[in-house]
Amino acid sequence: MGVNPISALSDNIRVDPEKCIGCGICVDRCILDNLRLQQAPCAHACPLGINAQGYVQLIHRGDLEGAVDQIYEKTPFVGLLSHICNHPCEETCNHCQKDGSGVSIRALKRYLYEHAPKGPDCTPSNRANGKCAIVGGGPAGMTAAWTLAKAGCDVTLYEARGTLGGTLAQAVPAFRLPEKVVEQDCGLLAKAGVKVYTGIQIGRDLTLAQLRADFDAVFLATGTTLPITLPLAQGQDRVEYALDFLTRAKETPAPIEGEVLVVGGGDVAIDAAMTARRAGASRVTILSLEQMDQLPASAESVREAQAEGIAFQPGWGIASFAGQEGSRVGLEVKQCVRVFDEEGRFNPSYDDTITRTLSAGKVILAVGQQAQLDYLDGTIDQNRGRIQVDPISLQTSLDRVFAGGDTIPGPNTAVHAMADGARAAESILRLFNGDDLTYGRDNSTAFLHDCPVDLTAGSDAKRVDLLVAGADQVERVMTQAEAEQEASRCLNCGKPVGHRRTCWMCLPCEVACPQEALEVGIHYIMA
Repeated sequence: MGVNPISALSDNIRVDPEKCIGCGICVDRCILDNLRLQQAPCAHACPLGINAQGYVQLIHRGDLEGAVDQIYEKTPFVGLLSHICNHPCEETCNHCQKDGSGVSIRALKRYLYEHAPKGPDCTPSNRANGKCAIVGGGPAGMTAAWTLAKAGCDVTLYEARGTLGGTLAQAVPAFRLPEKVVEQDCGLLAKAGVKVYTGIQIGRDLTLAQLRADFDAVFLATGTTLPITLPLAQGQDRVEYALDFLTRAKETPAPIEGEVLVVGGGDVAIDAAMTARRAGASRVTILSLEQMDQLPASAESVREAQAEGIAFQPGWGIASFAGQEGSRVGLEVKQCVRVFDEEGRFNPSYDDTITRTLSAGKVILAVGQQAQLDYLDGTIDQNRGRIQVDPISLQTSLDRVFAGGDTIPGPNTAVHAMADGARAAESILRLFNGDDLTYGRDNSTAFLHDCPVDLTAGSDAKRVDLLVAGADQVERVMTQAEAEQEASRCLNCGKPVGHRRTCWMCLPCEVACPQEALEVGIHYIMA
């Protein structure tokens, strides 16, 4: 019986899984809207849309140049991301269904950072676009500046501190993010033609009104530079906020003696605890409202802290400080029975009858940061201390002014901030080109998810363990053999498929495939 010509209009798409890397270029090139990409969950989970499947597969095949190019398509900041990304890709990796652990994608990115044969292309486009001011040199501001400069815009970045990098440079410990990595990635902006001015603070040295008058668009990425304070901690000279402690520890490291108590359950609390431990504290304990299985810190960070001898006391909140006796500060704590209310809002509830008295030589409070937005002077809509923006374009209530990163509500990881910077840059480019800021941007119809997965694919090798407790770097770099072994675990989930039976066998998808992985069969001669 012959081939059904109608069915063949989708079934004629042949994909070689040994070559395909799930990049989706063929889907973009499909003139008749026939192709869809069964997108790998790692790529779907990445806020920047990096094709993790692609670079992992290319590492497995020994093509490091092609692998790092998959990342450069979305960001030049491979060094930063390979050290501090919270890797949501790994939590969604289909390999978790196979042996409980995803592919070590971030560590493979770091392997590329250390061994890739080339850096990103810093040459700006020759296109003439508008002038844009970026306020804030953290991950969001740097990404927006890079993207706009590469597109040919005249970009000026203002940073209040003396160096770029934001909190990554100011407070992330060197055992997690070496200074040289920050310097190398931040240096890419000047190579792309961004004019950078440090030590310039909006609200003090220039105003938002001045920026709007001098530039065609403004992107605000001023971050959350102030700690959320606890009034009951006022007057306690042995109590310090985590961001201040981490900043001071980087600028003027000093030994710490005695016991340290860190209050908070996030990654900043763990960084503060590990910094104190490495500075010589005899004992470090993390006190958190959350139970161990509810900590906002990553499981990876918790494991690193425990490996360095840091203790956890979950389910407790501060009731009061009991004053100081000599070199120790005391505090009363009460049992936390619930952190969030029925609507999922942060609203801790306590059992005031269950209390304890604790003491330590130093208490570090890691209970969050807040934005400093006085410079807005009421000109832009805010909500609970954050700038309100359009969820797609990131434009504020003031035309030609955009905001992103920790300045707006939502996730506050570095990779999410970078994604905001990229999204704002796209909006600004649309503004300069006279295009609608939101049209077509929330369209995900080119992707298919929840697709069947072949769990027999990939190797059965165990995930490489890179933890090195107490070392200069808490995680070591993979060897070539380890990188190839780890990459071999990838199931290569994503692939293009015929979807709408509209194929005319016109071949742009086949011609455009960089891996020569796709073949368009001619339906009336298909076997």
